[in-house]
Amino acid sequence: MANRVLIAGHSQVKYFDQYLKLSNVDVVSFSGYRIEQMWGVIGRRVPDYKIVVLHIGANNLWNDTPADVLTHYQSLVDSIRRVNPSCQILLSGLLPRGQDMFPGKMKSDSFLSLVNRKASYLNNKLHNISKSIPRLTYVGHHSFVVDGKLFFTRHLFGRRY
Repeated sequence: MANRVLIAGHSQVKYFDQYLKLSNVDVVSFSGYRIEQMWGVIGRRVPDYKIVVLHIGANNLWNDTPADVLTHYQSLVDSIRRVNPSCQILLSGLLPRGQDMFPGKMKSDSFLSLVNRKASYLNNKLHNISKSIPRLTYVGHHSFVVDGKLFFTRHLFGRRY
């Protein structure tokens, strides 16, 4: 296994490779991809890695039920374990969604709240499921949310969004 780590995900990981060029990490990003599409693009690569990091699921939040999302995760994890039973799989938690400011893309606050509650529920489920499966680890991102709101600063603004 020449390459140690594969990070696979949707558009949220597309710039990771510029920070990891000198490391033994490969990053593959597929903008807009859903969980159930990932195996088709990473399946042949998986046997070459000791660690597979999956940062996926955000594109499933809009329309899929939590049960469907969990089924897609299970199928992908099972496929990875089938072709590379000794690899460590890390599931990166779903990040909360903020408002998309592009024209025509804005969502209602109630819809975003629903999507973020769904993400939180799924993160809790993934965390609990990972405790019972060998070599499957959930990695949460709790610092993105404080009191139920996205917490980050933009330039000079120091408020919660």
